Amino acid sequence: MKKLRIFIPILLTIVLALSIIVNISAQKSAGYYIVIEWNGELSKVTPDGTVTLIASGLSGPSGLAIDGSGNYIVTEASSGELSKVTPDGTVTLIASGLSTPSSVAIDGFGNYIVTEYTSGELSKVEPDGTVTLITGGLSGPNGLAIDGSGNYIVTEWHSDELSKVTPDGTVTLIASGLSSPNSVAIDGSGNYIVPVVAGDYGLVKVTPDGTVTTIIHTPLIYYPIDVVIVPETNPVGGIYAPTEKLIILIPYIALVGLIGAVSTIFAIRRWRKD
Repeated sequence: MKKLRIFIPILLTIVLALSIIVNISAQKSAGYYIVIEWNGELSKVTPDGTVTLIASGLSGPSGLAIDGSGNYIVTEASSGELSKVTPDGTVTLIASGLSTPSSVAIDGFGNYIVTEYTSGELSKVEPDGTVTLITGGLSGPNGLAIDGSGNYIVTEWHSDELSKVTPDGTVTLIASGLSSPNSVAIDGSGNYIVPVVAGDYGLVKVTPDGTVTTIIHTPLIYYPIDVVIVPETNPVGGIYAPTEKLIILIPYIALVGLIGAVSTIFAIRRWRKD
């Protein structure tokens, strides 16, 4: 039986004393990344590798989104909670009683859309904490993104599927056979970028019609946990590693993952297209 991405034991043996980054978001205008770690920390990482702690004490943080006021919305998988963290590190509970909330996205009305991994549900959480079920019966919903039409794009870990859920709860299969899809981001052309963490680890692109193509795979990238679209204005090409925990693939994808060895990082750097 497959497990949620944040509980993968093989990853623990690789990172050794390092904590596990489980989600990333890009502050596009500010030029830095916000990351959450399984040790309960929320931090800012600049492209030069400087790490600044924003908040700690979160309970198994898994999903991350940034609202229009610059607050960080975090799902806490261990406690079943959804919380708001202000830039100064103040943590406020939004809702509790969620079933292993794994990802969160913010819709056009300021509501928080949450995947509940254990129950197989997708729910809407209003800013006042009211929870409304959108749909159930999903197979280990893990990753989440919202497309330009307001539909919810969900990765289903157990069934290896990528699905679209409309706001009224209608579920439509987009693609299958994705080998443990971890999360999802939507690029500027409306394609779905998905990290896969079984078999040939890497990133795949799924078009809206379900066509799947590989972007990058092992040995260049090992165990990508999350993905986010980065600013298209970034002039750097290729892959670089601002910290030991964070690997960035430019120009259009940033991902959390692990390169197999330091020598591999240098080998990839030689292939950069400036």
